[in-house]
Amino acid sequence: MKKRKNKIIYSFDIFDTCITRSCGTGENVMFILAKSIVGDKDEALLHEFVRLRKEAEFLAINDLCKESVDIYEIYDYFDTTFFTDLSKDEIIAQEISIDTHSFVPIRKTLELIDNCRQKGRVLFISDMYLPNCVLYSQLVTLGVINDGESLYVSCDSGLTKRSGKLFDYVRENEHLNDFKWIHYGDDYHNDILMPKKKGIVAKRLNNTFSRYENMWNKEAQISSNLSPSILAGIVRSIRLKNYVYNGDEFVPNIMAPLLVSFTLSLLKDAANNNINKLYFAARDMFLPYCIAKELVKKFKGIELHYIHISTKVVYPAYIENEPKEVLHVLGLLHNFMPISILEMFGFDENEIKDFENRVDLNKLVSLEDGTADEFVHELVSERNMTKLIKRCKEKRELLRAYLLQEGLLSNDNVALADIGWRCTTQDVLYKLFPDKNIHFYYYGVSADRLNIKDIGKYTSFTYNESLKVPLEYQFCIEYYICRNLEGTTLGYKLDEKGCYVPVLDKVNIDDKEGIINNYNIVLDTARLICQYDFLVDDAELLFYECALRTMKDFILYPQSHLVRTIEPYLFFNHFGDNYKIVHRYKNWKLICFLFLKMRKLLFHHHSHLLPIFWQSATIVNSLGLIGDKYIMFKRNKNQSDS
Repeated sequence: MKKRKNKIIYSFDIFDTCITRSCGTGENVMFILAKSIVGDKDEALLHEFVRLRKEAEFLAINDLCKESVDIYEIYDYFDTTFFTDLSKDEIIAQEISIDTHSFVPIRKTLELIDNCRQKGRVLFISDMYLPNCVLYSQLVTLGVINDGESLYVSCDSGLTKRSGKLFDYVRENEHLNDFKWIHYGDDYHNDILMPKKKGIVAKRLNNTFSRYENMWNKEAQISSNLSPSILAGIVRSIRLKNYVYNGDEFVPNIMAPLLVSFTLSLLKDAANNNINKLYFAARDMFLPYCIAKELVKKFKGIELHYIHISTKVVYPAYIENEPKEVLHVLGLLHNFMPISILEMFGFDENEIKDFENRVDLNKLVSLEDGTADEFVHELVSERNMTKLIKRCKEKRELLRAYLLQEGLLSNDNVALADIGWRCTTQDVLYKLFPDKNIHFYYYGVSADRLNIKDIGKYTSFTYNESLKVPLEYQFCIEYYICRNLEGTTLGYKLDEKGCYVPVLDKVNIDDKEGIINNYNIVLDTARLICQYDFLVDDAELLFYECALRTMKDFILYPQSHLVRTIEPYLFFNHFGDNYKIVHRYKNWKLICFLFLKMRKLLFHHHSHLLPIFWQSATIVNSLGLIGDKYIMFKRNKNQSDS
């Protein structure tokens, strides 16, 4: 007798195994439907709609003597007339649309399914109220099911996996008595215990919420606001869709929510303040600019622009004719290397060599402690000052011409968004163009920022002294989250068409593929957020109570595998001012010595020699499992105390 082929059958659960919902859960689908149907922000009405919708399902199951019913049978037991004049068919259509538009495939499972297809036959089983006729086409579109493969949905047969009877039904219908049957699913009872009772090999695919996604779900429970839970669903679906083999969730869990919710809050504030043109400063604001292009459809009357501007083109423009202007510019920097300043001012190689005969150009110096006095004296000498003033005038005229061309100096209600920190660029622009009403937006400002009375007003979304976290918080953002494929702006020139274009520094990008992958994840997050209009109303909640709280939690209680993601970018480099952020020590016994040594150095004035010590990251990276457990214990203790 000929041996029968395909003696192995593989079955897969659907929800949270093959696909996830971008809105998080089936219950969230009902709340989103309630917001649409009820048309009222009264939380009591929304909760009542969801309660009665769920209750109708139980009523239908009991009355029809089935284990599972479909959505049409559910609505036969749901009196919607109290909430809306819409027909039940219209409401059902809306629920199906909301649900199916939230479907996102789980990449890891899709790879497993493809592998199983090479070994045997694949079919799909789900306890669900959406019937086969609704689910099948969606799953084909998402690449989950191939044409011809079987899908069994509980509401079609009235039997469930929960009771085990749906497995019996599938076995009989598919003639599987002679097959080895392996079932994959996420639910311990439905997909593990019950299949095992039926003689089926059961394997669990655990696609749970991450630590941070669980934080947002808890926030939603406490506040009775759906938005944090929706954000958790969006981020989880993006994370599972972009499955990474090393288990890294830094980009989908930390980077994407932070940038998207910040940009959403920025656009919302700009719209409220009737900003006509919103400019995003290169390079740190490139990704927020791309995000804004996805989100701006939610707002009216805002033009988005990307403008090439940097401290290296703004600082020289400030100097007109006096040495004190040079001192002001150098005073905007805590520490700097003289060679970086000479390059910024346009000194050529021969002139720099001439400087080297009198001054050490590669030594980190500062106006604050007097170490820059020798360099400053040479820089503002009569022979150098003349050249300096001439070159700065040229740079100032080019800057003005470029900003006029781009419309930043127009009479429109304009705003410039930048990463922030000390607001030094604003200081110079405010003094150069005092008659222009440019509003400045910042992601955040540092505790040592310039006085607002000297630089003009601005809007900042974070204040470092209020966050009460170490300085690494800033570096995580600027050197990993905001990293870019283009070099910094060095100046401007006229092109063949008579337009002013930026001159960019040349950069070597080692991780171009990683940067582009991060961009895609962030922009996917922005697109999914656009599906849910009410998230715009809760932009600030998502930013402050979810994304920013997550970033702070990461800084204070990091997980070692997430620290390793940003490890190559734990440094600070600005005008030759190089800081190393200490986050690892091979010999953990020296951690205490390092900490005490740094404290000792603090009493001296050579602060620029002092590395920044990220204590919690050093603990988890240096002590291994013990460090992870200690940080987790500390986190749990502090949360319980608060």
